[in-house]
Amino acid sequence: MMPVTNWGSSSAVTPAGNVFIYEALCGGSGIANGELLSGSLLREGAAMLQALLDDFCLLPEWQVWTLLDDRPGVEMELNREQLDRCCQVQTEQEHDITFEQLVRQADAVLVVAPETDQLLLRLTRQVERAGSMLLGPSSEWVAMAGDKLRLNHHLAAHGVSVPTCLAPPFPPGMDAELEPPLVRKPRFGAGADRLQRIVDRDSWFPADGSNQIVESYHAGLAVSVSALLQEGTFQLLPAGLQHVDLEKACYQGGAIPLAAHLQPRAASLASRSLRAMPPSRGFIGIDMVLGENPSGEDDVVIEINPRITTSYVGLRAATGVNLAPALLDYHGWQELPEVKQHIEFTASGEIMPAQREPLQGRC
Repeated sequence: MMPVTNWGSSSAVTPAGNVFIYEALCGGSGIANGELLSGSLLREGAAMLQALLDDFCLLPEWQVWTLLDDRPGVEMELNREQLDRCCQVQTEQEHDITFEQLVRQADAVLVVAPETDQLLLRLTRQVERAGSMLLGPSSEWVAMAGDKLRLNHHLAAHGVSVPTCLAPPFPPGMDAELEPPLVRKPRFGAGADRLQRIVDRDSWFPADGSNQIVESYHAGLAVSVSALLQEGTFQLLPAGLQHVDLEKACYQGGAIPLAAHLQPRAASLASRSLRAMPPSRGFIGIDMVLGENPSGEDDVVIEINPRITTSYVGLRAATGVNLAPALLDYHGWQELPEVKQHIEFTASGEIMPAQREPLQGRC
C-alpha cells in the first residue's frame, strides 16, 4: 500500500491533545451479553480501528488512546506498540467505568459503533454529556440517520429519491403501496445484518416485527459515498462500489473508485441527501443504488451511516491520504484527494488490486 500522507492543514489542528478512539466491536461493548463475537466481525472492527490508530499516531501533537476487550478467547491482530494508552477490560463493569473515564479525560473522542439497538446513539450522548470534543456527528444527527424508517421518510419529504418504506402495523390500505420483491431489515441495524429479500406476501414479517421495516427492492449497482461534514458544508470523497450478497445477508467489502461516468450521479445524489440533513460534523457514509437508467432517475438512497465505515480503510489505501487531520480540523481541507490506485477491499480490511467487474446488488 502507498505511504499515507496527511490531508488538510495540520498547522491549524489544536496541538498537544489526547484522542480516545473507541471501536465498539473491539472495545468490549458486547461483554454484557456474555458472548464472544465471531472472528469475521472482530476482523472487520479491527481493520477500521487499526486504520484509525495508524492515522492518528502519525500526528505527533496527539496522544492516542484506545480500549480493548481482553476476555479469554478474544483475539485481535492489532499493533498496540504505537499507542500512548491502551486499556483492557474483561467485565461489563470494567468496560463501563473505563469508557467513562477515558471519555472524560480525553480532549477528543471518536466513536465507531453499529446503530444496532441504538448503541451508537447511546455512546454519542455519553460523550456529549462529558463535554469532550466529539469527532463525529451529533446525537441529533445520529438519532435521525440511525433510524432507517425516520431517515427514509425525512429524505423523501425533502425530495430525495428513496425506496418506499413502511413499518408494521400498517395503516389501512398502506400495504398496497408495496409489491414484491421487497427487502426486510432491522429499523436499527448496521451492515447487511438480517437483511432479507422477500419474494411474496406470505413472509412479510416475523412474529417479532417491532424492529423490522420493509421497503421496495431496487435493482442496480450498490454504491457507497463517504463524506466529511463541516457544520454547514461537506466534502465528498471518491465513490466506490459495495459488494453485498443479498441472499446471504452478507457485506463483503467494496471497490474504489466507482467508474468515472457514474461518479457524477453518485455525487449528485449524495449531495442532495446531505443538504436535506441538519448541520453536523464528522465522517459518514451514504449507501445508494444506481439504477439502469443513465439519467439517474432510478437512483435511490438506501441509508446513511452516521459514523466511520469500512470504506475508510479502502479510501486511505486508494488515495494514500491520512484523513485524521481533517477529522480534527474542519477548516483545513484541501481539494478532493485523488485516487492513486484502483483497489478492492474485503469486509475485514484486506486490500488488493481491483480485478473483477462491478457486481449488481443493493444494500
